[in-house]
Amino acid sequence: MTLGTKLDQKDSREVATSEGKDMASKFGAAFMEISAFNYDQVSSLFTAGVRLYADMNKDRGRVAGMRPPPPRSIFRKLFG
Repeated sequence: MTLGTKLDQKDSREVATSEGKDMASKFGAAFMEISAFNYDQVSSLFTAGVRLYADMNKDRGRVAGMRPPPPRSIFRKLFG
């Protein structure tokens, strides 16, 4: 996942939204904009991460004795 920050400061960004979307597209990743200042879309980011983790592991829990991978693997998937 590619993140754009400064959602709350659209006039003072160094990278345009379109550039972020283009970069994400090159890597086959999703793009999301957030604001760490006022927490806009931060919960949506974590929700997306949990959904991705669940999707990655939906079949693993059905086999006896197999445990899902540790959560750090989802962060590698999301953030490289």
